[in-house]
Amino acid sequence: MNFENIFEISPISQYTIEIFGYNFIILNLILYTLFISIVLYSVFFVCIEIFAIYFDYQRAKRLKYIQVKIPRQDAKEEKDEIGEEYGQDKTFIKLTTAMTQLLDGFSSLKSGAFVRKYFTRQDYISLEYIVEKGMIQYVLAIPEHFLQSASKQITALYPTSIIDPIKKPEIVENRKYISGGHLHYSSSYVYPLKSMEKMDADPMNNILNALSKVKTEDKIGIQILIKPATTSWRQYILESIKKLKKGETIGFSLWSIPLYPLTFLIHIVKFLIGYETKESEEQDISSMKQSAITAMEEKLQDKGYDTIIRVLTASSHDQDTADNYWSDIANSMAPFGGVGLNSLTDSTHYSLKFVQHHFEARYFSRPFFYWTWNYIFTDFHEWEQIMSSSELTALYHFPNVKFNTSPNIHWQNFKMTPPPNNLPKEGLLLGVSEYQGETKEVRIKPNDRMRHFYMIGKSGTGKSTLLTQMINQDIKNGHGLCLIDPHGDLVEGILPFIPPERADDVIIFDPGDLDNPMGLNILDARHEDEKEFMANEAMAIFIKLFGEEIFSARLQNYFINAVHTLMSDDEDPATILDILRIFTDDKYRESKIKKVTKPSVLAFWQGEYANSADREKKEIIPYLASKFTPFVTNTQIRNIIGQGRSGFDFSEVMNNKKILLVNLSKGKLGDLNARLLGMIIVSKIQMAAMARANIPENEREDFFLYVDEFQNFVTESFASILSEARKYRLGLIIAHQYISQITKMQSGGKGSQEDHTIKDAVFGNVGSMMNFKIGAQDAEMMAKEFKPVFSETDLINIPNYHAFIKLNIDNTTSRGFVMKTLYDTTPPNHEAADAYKQLSRLKYCKDKESVEKIIRKKLLG
Repeated sequence: MNFENIFEISPISQYTIEIFGYNFIILNLILYTLFISIVLYSVFFVCIEIFAIYFDYQRAKRLKYIQVKIPRQDAKEEKDEIGEEYGQDKTFIKLTTAMTQLLDGFSSLKSGAFVRKYFTRQDYISLEYIVEKGMIQYVLAIPEHFLQSASKQITALYPTSIIDPIKKPEIVENRKYISGGHLHYSSSYVYPLKSMEKMDADPMNNILNALSKVKTEDKIGIQILIKPATTSWRQYILESIKKLKKGETIGFSLWSIPLYPLTFLIHIVKFLIGYETKESEEQDISSMKQSAITAMEEKLQDKGYDTIIRVLTASSHDQDTADNYWSDIANSMAPFGGVGLNSLTDSTHYSLKFVQHHFEARYFSRPFFYWTWNYIFTDFHEWEQIMSSSELTALYHFPNVKFNTSPNIHWQNFKMTPPPNNLPKEGLLLGVSEYQGETKEVRIKPNDRMRHFYMIGKSGTGKSTLLTQMINQDIKNGHGLCLIDPHGDLVEGILPFIPPERADDVIIFDPGDLDNPMGLNILDARHEDEKEFMANEAMAIFIKLFGEEIFSARLQNYFINAVHTLMSDDEDPATILDILRIFTDDKYRESKIKKVTKPSVLAFWQGEYANSADREKKEIIPYLASKFTPFVTNTQIRNIIGQGRSGFDFSEVMNNKKILLVNLSKGKLGDLNARLLGMIIVSKIQMAAMARANIPENEREDFFLYVDEFQNFVTESFASILSEARKYRLGLIIAHQYISQITKMQSGGKGSQEDHTIKDAVFGNVGSMMNFKIGAQDAEMMAKEFKPVFSETDLINIPNYHAFIKLNIDNTTSRGFVMKTLYDTTPPNHEAADAYKQLSRLKYCKDKESVEKIIRKKLLG
């Protein structure tokens, strides 16, 4: 080829061609091409790195964080079941098998797509120990798209575990002193760490002991980032095993390249002199090497993960404290090392700033200079850290109380169980059941609600929240209901959420509204059966208020006959205030006796009372007066119970689906008055329900009676409400704080003697039972209701806004399961609440002056 025809050749080039020929030009072209290729490749490589770094940043931002808590008592029960087997050595390995399986399941993160594998890189998971407020938490950071799958794997292997979504844990925050670093293999990853089978105790205890030294105000994190390794790691270990068996050294670096010619020359000399080589034969190896080979072969049985381990400590005290935390953690890794095996050492290749930034961001990356140094000047595989699932399990696994006794572990303090398979799809929403990553709504059907609903729990555990949600739903669904609230907070909390279309249904009974008293007359009854019922209820109420010892049989006889006499006059309705008057005003008494038609009552006045000695009357009447005088002299209560007619008709409330909200705030009324009014209303509701006997069953509207602290407002006839109300479509929802409230006679607010009448009525009749957090004494009793599913420990340790529930489903009570209450985020309408109060006053209340005028006239004659 004539290059002169193609290129314009300079004199110097012409001279060069004459000396070296045209091959020189070809060589230059090759060199230029090679140079350009190297430059382009470098630019391409840098672009890929920038591209990958960007996706690493995006991937880290999309990580979701969960805290995994294991029930502490499960391990205790497991210990009892296994028995003597726990006395054997190394049995803790059986308890960590689940963690190895879990890590093997994470291998599904491995990417097969070319672009994803080489450009956007591999997804990863972070296994973390987080120490906050002195408690050791087990936290996982998981890619968003893999979260559901990972959660299902966790709950499948740890069925009773709790998985709580949490915010990204921040270690440093406002803490001034920080320390930390990376933990690395001390040699090539082909050598594994010491296996758990060769340890006498759980190696995680060393880590937990180091973490237990952290002060409450300080914070620590250990971060183990893992992602599935490529298959090349297995091939490298296999090659390394072959080399060890031949007596060769493992490892290769660019430093060995200059020695290649010398090595090649030695092989030629050996061949020329007839030296017999035995390359294909394995050499005798030491026992130490043999144990290393065995460990390497065992490592090949597991899945491999590229791993980065970071530690970050932060203290508010001083730098020495933060440094000591880091030193303690590094030293806690000693049990993982062994003769002829690998070990974990703290790295000096990272700046503290790099550690902090990458820890907080959860980046899976190493500094460029670090892996470049190792790649060029050490073993090609030295910079990698491929750990097997067994090695990772030894470093990180969920605790078991038998082997992990650190008091700082954040245990799950109650057991989780699956909900019934036949949970209703419709009905009132109570909350949700969260089990094994699956959330199901917990609902109760209308017919099942007629079997009544009982809940118990300490103050502040979530009862009021649940009651509010149930009531709000009933109101929105158009049902009628009555709420008896001994504190007033529930009533005030519900009013702003009542929809405007139900404004006309709202009745607010608030004794604290002194200027607008609403009448409530216990003696207000129209029919003979109602009068009989209310007379007996009136006596039961006062026995409940004062106790049977104080309200004696003799006093009861005077009281019941006085009530029957007063109720006989329909034209001039009497009230509780008139009971004292009938014994002290002869003219008034005679006018009322004329209305009596009941023989037994007439016999009392004409016989027993008339023949009673003046001394007996002087003893009983003052004693009777001492019990009723407080109601007469108290203006607030007198203006309510002193009105001849109640402000509303209870039958109309039930049959027309009204919303009756009763605010019996003890702070405004006093305990005795609040209990009196509450018991009157419960009795009136019961009377109205029984009056539905005259209404065809299919025409009876559902009505729900909510009673908080119900023990204050029920009499001994409460059992009949529970057993009979269902057929009248009256469903009760009752709540209180502890069992002793319903196992003692309430005498003037003081429990005097054990009486299980109400407790037996409740536990024998309610269809659905809910248990929020309770005390140890109540747990002993309630555990019998929830066995064998839940223990006393579960009932004591369940957190707020969670509850154990036995749900009535199609007239059959389910086994117990855990439910979480919900919180309504609907904004309140306080202006509407004020409007409902004003409308209720106008429709059902009277002004104070007119009421006092009528009562004054009646009392003074």
